[in-house]
Amino acid sequence: DIVVAAVGRAHMVPKSWLKEGCTVIDVGINSVDAPDTKRGYRLVGDVNYAEAKEVAEWITPVPGGVGPMTIAMLLRNTMNSWKRYSSQA
Repeated sequence: DIVVAAVGRAHMVPKSWLKEGCTVIDVGINSVDAPDTKRGYRLVGDVNYAEAKEVAEWITPVPGGVGPMTIAMLLRNTMNSWKRYSSQA
């Protein structure tokens, strides 16, 4: 199974929702209070990573998981749009 979580709610997906050996793609990024950190918060995903890593075969981290791919595709789409626009001018 492949689970893609993009709900915008920190730790919404618990271990009990996942099948043993699944792949988890956590698209969500949420800030939660963390007074012990310099910024006072930390970034977490929509999946409870600590629980999910016990059952998932593969899981994307937050931060640093799908974010770089999102940025790369945004830049690619921006370039494609510019090429289409400039060829019409």
